[in-house]
Amino acid sequence: MTKRIYEFDTWRPGYGGATVSVFKAGTTDLADIFTDESLTAAADNPLVLSSMLAPDGTRYGKFSAPLYTEQSYYMEIGGIETTGIIRPSISSLSGEDASLAVITPNGSSQETQLSDFASLQVFVSLYGEFVEGSGGVASSNTDTLALAIAAAQNGGEVNVPAGTYKINSIEVPNGVIIKGMGRESTILQSEIGDKSFVIVGNRAGFKDITLDGVSLTTDSIGVFSAGNDEIVFDSVMVKRFETGIYFKGGYGHIWNDLSIQNTEYGAKLHGDVTDSGTSFEDSVWNGGIVSVATTKGIAFEYVDALCKNMSLKNVGFESNTGIAVDIRGAQFIDFDNCWWNANTNNVAIADDDAALTPTTTYQNDVISIHFDGGKMKNGTFTVTGTCQDVILNSMSIEDVDFTLTTPLNNFLVMKNCTEDSSVTVAGEATKLIRVNDTNNGGAFGVTTTNTVTKAWSMKLDAGQIGYFIARVIGRGRNVAQRAVYHIGCGAYRAGSTLAYDTQTANFSKGAVVTGASSGATARIQDDSDSGSTGTLTLIDIKGEFIDNEIITDDNGTPGSATVNGVLSHQNAALDTTGNVNIRAVYETNANWLAAFAANGQEVELRVTGDTSQTVEWTIDVEVVTT
Repeated sequence: MTKRIYEFDTWRPGYGGATVSVFKAGTTDLADIFTDESLTAAADNPLVLSSMLAPDGTRYGKFSAPLYTEQSYYMEIGGIETTGIIRPSISSLSGEDASLAVITPNGSSQETQLSDFASLQVFVSLYGEFVEGSGGVASSNTDTLALAIAAAQNGGEVNVPAGTYKINSIEVPNGVIIKGMGRESTILQSEIGDKSFVIVGNRAGFKDITLDGVSLTTDSIGVFSAGNDEIVFDSVMVKRFETGIYFKGGYGHIWNDLSIQNTEYGAKLHGDVTDSGTSFEDSVWNGGIVSVATTKGIAFEYVDALCKNMSLKNVGFESNTGIAVDIRGAQFIDFDNCWWNANTNNVAIADDDAALTPTTTYQNDVISIHFDGGKMKNGTFTVTGTCQDVILNSMSIEDVDFTLTTPLNNFLVMKNCTEDSSVTVAGEATKLIRVNDTNNGGAFGVTTTNTVTKAWSMKLDAGQIGYFIARVIGRGRNVAQRAVYHIGCGAYRAGSTLAYDTQTANFSKGAVVTGASSGATARIQDDSDSGSTGTLTLIDIKGEFIDNEIITDDNGTPGSATVNGVLSHQNAALDTTGNVNIRAVYETNANWLAAFAANGQEVELRVTGDTSQTVEWTIDVEVVTT
């Protein structure tokens, strides 16, 4: 950087006519000095200062013209006096050795060695030929990227500019993140029939980039890792490899907005000790979509080591023609607000069949697979094996076919879930349990008269049955009395009826009937057929049928008729068989009651007091329905 030599820019007493020599710092060699900032007009060196005599006899001296240099320098004046070294500000390190230089970032008081700081940000274009598009050569681009990765010095980001770049195979070492300009902008393409991006250290990974196998080359693997921990994916797309991601173990992986598209196997996440692999444990995948996998979207598998403790949040599975999620011998896998849509097989769950030693028994049995929130639409869901603690909770489930093949445990598949009428269950259907506890509740109040008070109620859907359990506690305010009730009651509501006429084909029980004009649907529970006329008993009703519209069912030979009227909805009723009504603790003369009752389409819990007694009561209700 050009620096002005300012020491004699103004008149200085005692230096008139003095000879000044400008030397390179640390030498006795004369420096290059100039009279212009562009350093084109050379000045004399040594030079004689201009002279001016003051009235008091003092002789003043100064430069006759401004002087400039780009070198560090010192001056000798009159062959006797010297200045200290003056160094121009550095704008380039070209030709300089800055290996020991330290810097202080703006806003910081902490000094950092320049070499360490530079290693945190490496730009691949500075390390050789890196050409995008059809003009790029995979081998040349690969060599350049490898040099940039080596320059990252065991930890830092290797920045790849926007564009599409052909490469071959690359190793990503400890702590190195390959970072693009956005996964829509930076694309690395590799068509080799082998591992394209090989993780060889912990905390390595990819950010803001797409990894593209282009043609699903046989044996191609997008990202491979064996036994490495805390691998990073952050806003990454992996697509068009035979296998998108293949991990043999590791723990603490953190994946954000990772999508896998158009593969045979999307992600193999295995507990596998081959190739220096380990168990696969304790990792999080948050956001992204797995789509168009022809064999498996994600495969959680015990090969010869544990596969467990994986949490997927807000991950979608769409249009996979194979198994979207295959869980084989894996344990403690959580799906939080994930969704499945238009897959052939949404989920397949089974134990691994590897023989285990007595000390490792149960390590390859399916245990604790939880689906919380989200939705599942279309496709199948198959389970077999141990199936311990497999739960779908608070999900929307539409047109999914469940098949239970000799599961060892009850498969609690529907806890607080909503199902449409096209959900089916095959195999050991009795192992599937539906529970709805969202209608559980409690209440409290005070009786002041013998008027019946509704303390709690629940509306039943057409065809719904349930078992209601309540614990009721009463304490007299103005009487020394108390009572504790335990009440159990079965209840049901018959299916709604729909009359029809001009029947052209018989309906089938269990089929789904649809209104041609209204689009309403319902499942046929019963059919009272009198030839051309009759009455359907319907459950799982969605919408309202319209008088005189055509209705047909979805049987192989569809039934068909015309609606004659509107739906007739039935009231709820109590099923007294097996009811429990125990006043477990009470005073002999306590004159108040708690009991279930049917009222229209609702089941109610009612509390009745006495005309002269004020009683405080609390209730706690549990409901199981189907």
